[in-house]
Amino acid sequence: MALVAILGTAVLALVWLGALVARGASIRSWLAWGLLPLAGVAITVIFLTTQSPLNPLFRLRFLLSRPALDAVATDPSGGLVGWIGLFRVQRVDRFAEAVHFVTVSCGVVDQCGIAYVPGPPPPRRAKTRLTPLGEGWYHLYSVF
Repeated sequence: MALVAILGTAVLALVWLGALVARGASIRSWLAWGLLPLAGVAITVIFLTTQSPLNPLFRLRFLLSRPALDAVATDPSGGLVGWIGLFRVQRVDRFAEAVHFVTVSCGVVDQCGIAYVPGPPPPRRAKTRLTPLGEGWYHLYSVF
C-alpha cells in the first residue's frame, strides 16, 4: 500500500505540474512543484532497496528465492556466497541445524539477512532478532 501511495503521489504531482505549465505559471512555481515528483522517486527507491520484513517487495524476493535458499540451507556442505536466488549473500553461517544468510549491512556495523531454523522457534538471543517469514524461515537482524 505504501508503494501505491508513493507512486500515486508522484503521478498527481506530475499532473499538477502539467496544469501549472499549461496555465502559464512562472518558472519558479513549477520548479518548486517539480521537486515533489523527485522526492516521490527518491522515497520509492529507498523503499525498494530496504530489507525490512514489512517491505512487500522483500517478501516477494524471498518467495521467489525460496527454492534456491532451501537447496543451500539443507545441503550441509553448502557455504555458497554470491547470488542465491535474488539475494546477494555475503556470508553463510551454520549453527547446528540453523543457517544464517548475511545479505546486507543494516546501518554502520549491524547485519541483516535471512535465517533458516528448522523445528521449534529459536530462543531469543540478546544480539539477534528473528522475525518469522514462515515455515522455519526468519528475517535476521544481527547487532554487532
